[in-house]
Amino acid sequence: VRAAMPAVPWREWRAQRNLVAHVQHRIDPQLLWVTLDRDLPSLGRALGRWQQRSLQQESTRTPAPAALGL
Repeated sequence: VRAAMPAVPWREWRAQRNLVAHVQHRIDPQLLWVTLDRDLPSLGRALGRWQQRSLQQESTRTPAPAALGL
């Protein structure tokens, strides 16, 4: 997924997750809310588009003979 979506700041998302999971006392609630309100929805939409493209590519592939029970 990361290779297919190089524009997503994966390192920053991972750092944010680690901060929320392990260092809760350092979280600025207002900054976290801005991230959730502004940035998370766009990441969700981007992942949805990637998923749709992946499913479309998968459905256009010809199944291997073993998958057909041959």
